[in-house]
Amino acid sequence: MRAFPLHALLSLGALLTLGAYARRLGFLPEGAVLLGLGLYGALSLYGLRFGRAYLFLLLGLLAPWFPPAPFAVPLVFALAFGRRLPEKAQGAVYGWALVWPALALLLVWHVFPALYAFYLSLQGARFDLGVAPLPGRAKGQPGFGLVQGTNLVVFRQAPKEEQAVAKDFLQFVLSPRAQAVFATATGYVPVTEGALKDPAYQAYAAENPDYATIVRQSRYAKFEPALAEWEQIRFDILGQAIKEAVLNKADPKAALDKTQKLAEDLLAGKTR
Repeated sequence: MRAFPLHALLSLGALLTLGAYARRLGFLPEGAVLLGLGLYGALSLYGLRFGRAYLFLLLGLLAPWFPPAPFAVPLVFALAFGRRLPEKAQGAVYGWALVWPALALLLVWHVFPALYAFYLSLQGARFDLGVAPLPGRAKGQPGFGLVQGTNLVVFRQAPKEEQAVAKDFLQFVLSPRAQAVFATATGYVPVTEGALKDPAYQAYAAENPDYATIVRQSRYAKFEPALAEWEQIRFDILGQAIKEAVLNKADPKAALDKTQKLAEDLLAGKTR
């Protein structure tokens, strides 16, 4: 008798729920196919018979079009395979069947929508929407934005052959043409000056003036502070101040003054 790791079961339920929410956001149906195939493969690895695994494949494919489908997964699994599990695992699986629907509902209809609420609200906006540089103190100079993103590195411990291939790849990625094509296809900002002179970028910027504004803003960008407390300052302290100011719950200057005091106290070790 093969035992089914509980974390694998939870992962399967999470994948189905994310598939359902992906459909709500309008993601491509191809994602559902990949989700279903991945689910089918994962279950097959745990020794399920193909007939029973097909049931979960079907639920995976239905999830993006029929959001309640993921909520049936724990119950179906408990009824179909609960008795095959060790006694200690049976309680966890049956408990999962009862608890997961509530957690999934919270995840799909309350947590994720908050992250995209502003973006989705613009879908039906009936007013002009534009992009402008951040206001700055000096006349004619925008404010400073933060630079974020992934990094491309070559590890010193890697074999020489791998380092050589990686360096060739980096040279290609950083070439003006590659940067221009990648930036215009994804909306990212080019990381080299040469890309700004590429015809592909110049044509795209001429057709999308808002994008050109973002690129100009990137000339006034700074890296995030290398502080252990930075994430707490950024999200908990500064984020709360911006929220209060935008919702007219606090005067902007008062909110920023409060933010300054809280950040200084945190860095000084007076608060945690």
